Amino acid sequence: MTSADTGVLLRAEAERHLREDEVAWLVTVTAKGMGYPTPVWFAFDGRHIVVYAEPTSRKVANVARQPMVTLHFNSDPAGSDIVVITGLVSIEPDVDPNADEAYATKYRPPMDRLGMTAVDLRLSSVRLRIVPRSVWLGDASAASDPR
Repeated sequence: MTSADTGVLLRAEAERHLREDEVAWLVTVTAKGMGYPTPVWFAFDGRHIVVYAEPTSRKVANVARQPMVTLHFNSDPAGSDIVVITGLVSIEPDVDPNADEAYATKYRPPMDRLGMTAVDLRLSSVRLRIVPRSVWLGDASAASDPR
């Protein structure tokens, strides 16, 4: 699939992770220039990767200062199946994640396991919309290199 916003080719490996994984790692950049990885819940609408965050979170502050991010997924136990996506983030404040049907449906089972409610989810009222800019698959046949 090609992202309509950027023309970035999202190969099958990336699409599978975007469809099936429950958690990804979002890496933002701190004020001191250090990478700040955090595990996040996310949804993919075919064009954008959407993450919700609390307004006072470090990742929101980091993205406000530097909107380029990296999102990556866990590899398999052998260190293969590596997918790294870089992208540009837009910040959308005061959004109810419960109104995002795809996101709310995807995370209802984990919320139930964790004893979370819709009120808890509403605390993450900042939508971070990531437009993919490059994808790296950790091999020589990668679609594009994020460097």
